[in-house]
Parts: sequence; C-alpha cells; structure tokens
Amino acid sequence: MKQWIVIMLLWPSLALSQVGDLLKTTAVTMLGAGTALLAHEGGHQIGAWATDTSMSWHAPFDGTWHAEDKEEIAAIVLSGWALEGLGAEALLASPLEKHNAFLQGYVNYYIIHMTQYTIRSAFTHGGYRDFHEFTHSERTLLSVGLGIHLALVAYRSWRPDGLPTYLHATFDGLEWRW
Repeated sequence: MKQWIVIMLLWPSLALSQVGDLLKTTAVTMLGAGTALLAHEGGHQIGAWATDTSMSWHAPFDGTWHAEDKEEIAAIVLSGWALEGLGAEALLASPLEKHNAFLQGYVNYYIIHMTQYTIRSAFTHGGYRDFHEFTHSERTLLSVGLGIHLALVAYRSWRPDGLPTYLHATFDGLEWRW
C-alpha cells in the first residue's frame, strides 16, 4: 500500500518535469507533500493549545492528546483536517501556476491522506486513527464532508478555471470568485 502512495505522490513529478528536471521537481513535490503533513499535525497541536489540552508527541508525526471532553477532542481532531484543507485552499487561490510541483505535492498528499482516512475508517471497527473519536454517524458525516471537499480540490487543482475558488457572503447575497 505504501508503495502506491509514493507513486501517486510522485506522479506529478513525472508528469510535470522534463528528464533533466526530474530530481528538482520530485524534491519540490515531496516538499509540498511534507508541508501538507506538517499542516495537518500542526493543526492538531494548535487545536490542543486552543482547548488548553496537553498533547504529547511519540514520533515526529504521531501525537496523543490527553482530553476527556468530547468537544475538546473534536476540536483537536478537526483542527488538523481544517488547517490541512485551508492550506490547500490558500494554494489553489494563490497566483501560483496550478501545475506547480509544490502545489501538486501538497494537494495530492491532501487527497491521498483524506481518501485513505475515510476508506480505512469505513472498514475499521470504531474508526481509524483521528476518526475513532467520533460515533459512526459523525464519521459518516465527516467522511461525506471531506469527500466533497476532496472532489472540489482535486477538480480545481487540475482544472483551475472550472469552479469558483471561494464564496464570499455579502449583504447583497453571495459573491463567487472565479
């Protein structure tokens, strides 16, 4: 399974680069993917700080929060996904070329990460990792919400002019940014 994840992460490098640029493009793609991972884990830490919850790290990317309150746990879990998703949104709304290796590395990691969490959670009794803190119906709702965002991010990363990058509420209604 891990071999396929690496291949999917590196696919933009192969598709975006010339033979001479392969090493550079691969490094930039992996930097984007690493940034997405740091955003996710950093989001958990920010959520822990915001809820005044103790959090310990066992390995560089394996943390445990020490909370009993369900709302605190939900805030910590969701803040990881929120920061990672906001990073994808910020990159897609930026003036960067949409086929930029860093952007594609970040977005592809986000897509793979989100997809594997929702699939594993569906087949793991009690939920998978972050998702185990939620009830079955909460996991289903979270998976649907993340899946919709996944589809929008994936589409916009390869077809950047096809959908609005965000909705902005005004007193006159909604404003769409294309």
